[in-house]
Amino acid sequence: MTRLLPVLIALTLLAGCDSASRPKVDEDQVYQDYLALGAAYMRAGEYQRAKTNLNRAQELEPRSPQVHGLFGLLFQLEGETGLAEDHFRQALRYDPDSTRTRNNFGAFLFDEGRYAEAVEHLETAADDLYSPGRSQVFENLGVSYLHLDRADEASRAFERAIDLNPSQPRALIELADIRFGNRNYVGARELFSRFLQGSDQTSRSLWLGIRLARIFGESDQEASYGLMLRNIFPASDEYAQYRETAGE
Repeated sequence: MTRLLPVLIALTLLAGCDSASRPKVDEDQVYQDYLALGAAYMRAGEYQRAKTNLNRAQELEPRSPQVHGLFGLLFQLEGETGLAEDHFRQALRYDPDSTRTRNNFGAFLFDEGRYAEAVEHLETAADDLYSPGRSQVFENLGVSYLHLDRADEASRAFERAIDLNPSQPRALIELADIRFGNRNYVGARELFSRFLQGSDQTSRSLWLGIRLARIFGESDQEASYGLMLRNIFPASDEYAQYRETAGE
């Protein structure tokens, strides 16, 4: 299943420990600590503990866009899509200029198959020149364009993602695939090689590697990638395509 990546909040927990055992600090620091704990527990898959800490943060800051944004991600992970959307919208209500929330809400809408709506939010997020997560936003935007059959715009979005982060993995492989489809095989192979330098193989990258190997007459490389695809991703659509074209 194709999914977009969120831009996660970067928070630092006050040194010392759990909020219940540390000495008194100002209320804003307590709020920041609960927020950081909520984000950390969510990343660790401990969703109930994440909710407990986010609820405590919300008690201190009821209109916090960060809390609502994290709740949006959390409920999305739990499959509570209605609650997730409500929290994303609340986050944008309190901070409509948040690039992080725009990206994450766009990723949520993409997962829901609402590609045109996703593009609206991702395009707005991509306009933020100072966002540290801008390369991820452009990558997500490019994938969304592809699902709307807007390949030229997708190419430009992937190129911007790579300009901002030359190792942006999915942008590299998606742009390589577009160039392969346009018969720019040399350009596709150059991007594929850059992908391999910093990323693990995926079913999509292996399938592209197989097709490139066929174009350039590299039968041993084709066989190697085919074996990896069979062993690592046997249930993937790409392996099914490989079997069809290999006559298995």
